[in-house]
Amino acid sequence: MAYDIAILKSSNADKYDVFATAFSMAFPNENISVINMDEDIGKGRKLMEKFDKEKTDMVVALGPRAAWVSKQGHDTPVLISMLSQPGRYGLNDSPGVSLDYSMEQRLKEFIKVIPGTKRIGIIYSEGNDEFVAEAITVANRIGLKIFEKKISDITKLKGALDEILPLIDALWMRTDKVVTSNVTVVKQMIILQALQSKIPIIGSNKWAVNNGALFCLFTDYEDIGRQTGSMARRMLKGENFSMMPPARIRVFVNAYVYERLSASMQVNISDATVFAN
Repeated sequence: MAYDIAILKSSNADKYDVFATAFSMAFPNENISVINMDEDIGKGRKLMEKFDKEKTDMVVALGPRAAWVSKQGHDTPVLISMLSQPGRYGLNDSPGVSLDYSMEQRLKEFIKVIPGTKRIGIIYSEGNDEFVAEAITVANRIGLKIFEKKISDITKLKGALDEILPLIDALWMRTDKVVTSNVTVVKQMIILQALQSKIPIIGSNKWAVNNGALFCLFTDYEDIGRQTGSMARRMLKGENFSMMPPARIRVFVNAYVYERLSASMQVNISDATVFAN
């Protein structure tokens, strides 16, 4: 039996095409259409009505707008992917693959990359309280210790660094509206002071790694496409799913910082490691 599957893209972003190519590998003999809703909610609604009328076997909704439109009371089975923070949209229980690693995945990967890590520092401001609370809870469960310092404005950052760096094995530089709001401060204060103290920085994105963080975790859109394709095939056979994190963890590493720090500490790389140019 050949399935009719529609991939509904929120926009014409290249990442969705990378996903679609990888997804299609799970369905070499099926009818797969890739449709762009152009960030137009009205267009997305009409497309979903069309899928309902044509009795499409499944819609794979990519990105926030497509995900939102697809969940507005339609009959067609929906699988959601290429979406960060699905909980913000009330989609944690919906079947799909998130772009976000779970907290446990992140912390366990930190230990794999830097095996001697027992104490991780986080400097943050209001808005990241829930994230830090979850990090503390999960860290305690797996034998790590989180040292956290909350600041109200950028003038408190130097003191927070002076206080926390002697206590930790690694500094997790979470994206934050205060702590990482100024590029110059990030590079000339946080990264420089940590490296001078031989404390590796775990970045939240590739920009941080390119500017001196040791590594960050990132998601590969081909990986997400393949994982979602596998889930889709199993769903069409009757299995049930909720939102899942990416199955394969990718690590982006600063080669210069790696060479500098690996002289004094163990830093592991794997076949999932990509070095910054």
